[in-house]
Amino acid sequence: MGQANQGGGNHREVTAPAAARSSGVRTKLLLPFLLLCIALPTAAQTKKPTQPAAQDSIRDRAIKRCKENRGTDCESREGLREWMREETPLTKEQQQAAAAARRHREECKRIKNKPGC
Repeated sequence: MGQANQGGGNHREVTAPAAARSSGVRTKLLLPFLLLCIALPTAAQTKKPTQPAAQDSIRDRAIKRCKENRGTDCESREGLREWMREETPLTKEQQQAAAAARRHREECKRIKNKPGC
């Protein structure tokens, strides 16, 4: 069984059920692995940090920058106020105001005697 003597050659034929079994085992192992590889990066990207942890990191960064710049009071809330203000992101309105001021400075630099500069 499983061997054929046609044509005078001695070669083995693999029966269909044996081939299907080995293919099925590979598929059963490969499919979960592929799904896991796809799902893990997606889950990691969608996980959002909690708000208190984000606040702690802003404070930690403020303390670090204060100490690097030889600040005198790097532990109290009052001493860190300036450093923490620099760490907070700008609002949309603040970004627009900063862009307008930058354009105004560039225009004044380009045209020396422009009124309002």
